[in-house]
Parts: sequence; C-alpha cells; structure tokens
Amino acid sequence: MKKIIVAGIIAFIMMVAAVVFLLFYRSRGSVRLIPEKEYAVNDLITSYDQRDPEWKDEKLGNSSYTIGSSGCVLTCITSAISDTEVKTTPKELNKLFSEKSVYDENGNLQWGILDEIDGFHTDVYDEVSQEIVDECLENGHYPIVRVRTLQGTGANHYVLIVGAENGEYICMDPLKGNFTTLEEYGRKIFAVRCVWYE
Repeated sequence: MKKIIVAGIIAFIMMVAAVVFLLFYRSRGSVRLIPEKEYAVNDLITSYDQRDPEWKDEKLGNSSYTIGSSGCVLTCITSAISDTEVKTTPKELNKLFSEKSVYDENGNLQWGILDEIDGFHTDVYDEVSQEIVDECLENGHYPIVRVRTLQGTGANHYVLIVGAENGEYICMDPLKGNFTTLEEYGRKIFAVRCVWYE
C-alpha cells in the first residue's frame, strides 16, 4: 500500500512539474503589459470577425489557408485602417493583398511587400516592449500583437491593440469580432507589428 501511495505522490509531483515547465516554456520571449496611462479608443475603429460567412472561406493568396482559419493578421489590418478614408472589409483587403502577392505559399503576410503598396506603411519590430506599444498608440497607430489564447498558454493568435482604459489594454480580437482586453491573453505579447494607411 505504501508503495502505491509513494508512486502516486511521485506521479503527481511529476505532473505538476510538467505543467509548470509547459507554462514557462509557452511564455518564454513574452512581455507582460499593464498600461501606465490611458489611450482613448477611437470610436471610428471597426471590429471585424475573421469567421464572418461573407469572407471566412476566401483563400489567402494562392495558399490553402482561408481568412476564417488563418486571417487574424489580415483582419487586424482591416480594423487598423478602418478610421481612415479607406473603407474596406477583410474580403476586399484580402483581394488586394492576393493581387499584390503579399502572401507566401503558406498564407503568411510578407511585411516588406505590404509596405510597397501605395498608402500602406509598416513597422516590424525585432524586440517586444511596452514602450513600442505605447509609442504606436501615441502616434495614432494601432499595434498588431502576437498573443497566445487561453490566458497566454494556448495557440498563437494576433489581436489589435486600440487603446488603454481602466488599467487594461483594449484589443480587437478577430476570432471574436469584438473588443476585449489583453488580460484575456495573460497580458503577455510575443511580437509587435504596426500597419497604418495615409
């Protein structure tokens, strides 16, 4: 009986250690963000759902991937420029990006090619910091940040930070098609991109 109890305790300890290691491993390279000041959310920013029936089955360029399955970055960009004179949808913007060969064969967005399209400007940051996010917001731009679902431990995903209120960064989440807070992703980000149109 004692051997069974000891084996159970050892198995439990190993399971806890594996979970702790997994959480640590999944969080490596991230930066935790809590805003130090507020950035008002622009009422003109439109939220989009990448799984909207109107465009969810549209292919990203010549790839086998669709807006619904892999179009979170595209949907973030559509939302990021929704406060400009460019009135577009993820479907229309995807058509433009596909025509301009912005996607690679796996449906990944090629930032340098996007930057060559008239009116579009991109900043791709090699580092991740709260200062970069705040600088984008102060310049009137909206950072696209890579997060992990499930409080920062799940799958990679991109959301658009559109402001900061009540001690939380406000995000447009393409999988939800509405606004939420960065707290939902453990307040952790892994990469920053910024796209604007002028």
